[in-house]
Amino acid sequence: RAYQHDPLGWTANLGFRSPTAWMANRFTASAAGSLVSLGFYASSPGTTYEMSLFLGGGDTPGSGTRASGPVTGTFETPGWHVVDLPAPVDLAAGQRFDAVVRLTCPGTETPLPAETAVPGYSERAAAAPGQSYLSPDGSSWQDLTATDPQGNLCLKAFVREAGSPSPTSSPRSGGGGGCDLGFGAAGLLLIPLILRRRRP
Repeated sequence: RAYQHDPLGWTANLGFRSPTAWMANRFTASAAGSLVSLGFYASSPGTTYEMSLFLGGGDTPGSGTRASGPVTGTFETPGWHVVDLPAPVDLAAGQRFDAVVRLTCPGTETPLPAETAVPGYSERAAAAPGQSYLSPDGSSWQDLTATDPQGNLCLKAFVREAGSPSPTSSPRSGGGGGCDLGFGAAGLLLIPLILRRRRP
């Protein structure tokens, strides 16, 4: 099973005028299973990442019990990547969990991949409070819907449920590039949040 908040995919990049930023997606397990990997996009060659998984916790991403990570690495190519956890993490039905990733993408000030509403392409994008969060430093977090009511971050969690095959339907890596079009800005945490649209 793929847990995600971005069924329409990568349509924009977000950031804080820095190659580095943090993103987190919060999910609730609909059935018992073992979380085996996370998937997300890299905007540029040489992107480095650090990812962790937390169970439970309060309102702030990463405030629960660390169940895996930090796992670090580098992507030689931009686009879609799936990274395995060192060991599966067991989830009970109804278990809340946070996937947290730090991305550093050379040559960009907008390292975080996002799904946003783009007229004529993804205008049906939908989001709700408590799904996607972003941060300039991994400590100060804000819900993305505070600045974009239709925005979610492109960060997926893959869970193997009892009696089901390993979730390998998504490619381990692939294209997607980092082509941006247009420019917009909004305030976030007193640090400028930059949004760049991708060409459909």
